[in-house]
Amino acid sequence: MPEDAEQRTSHAYGLLMIEKPRVPGALHAAWPPIRRFTERVLAQDRTAVEAEQRAWDEQGEAWNQETFPLIKDVRGVLRAHGVPIGPGAAVHGASPLPCAGAGDRACAPAAAGRRAK
Repeated sequence: MPEDAEQRTSHAYGLLMIEKPRVPGALHAAWPPIRRFTERVLAQDRTAVEAEQRAWDEQGEAWNQETFPLIKDVRGVLRAHGVPIGPGAAVHGASPLPCAGAGDRACAPAAAGRRAK
């Protein structure tokens, strides 16, 4: 999630869900490797994001061909309902999306209803 108007600083959020094991203390014993694994995944993600940013800077646009359906849906929602981040704009929560993650088709009726008012 971008944290500045230039979108040069961002913060990654993640959620790790682990079912509580039946053996008492097993989760505490397994926590150090779980943490190392998670930190490595986030480091790889940061490297990928930085590489994509460098490519954008060099090319002036995104040339990558996204294949992951969730990312394609998010891009569609942002294209249809996103608000550019400008100087002085409240970055976090400035423009809540009523149907975030639902895809363009699911957002169309809600967006049409808002325009009609």
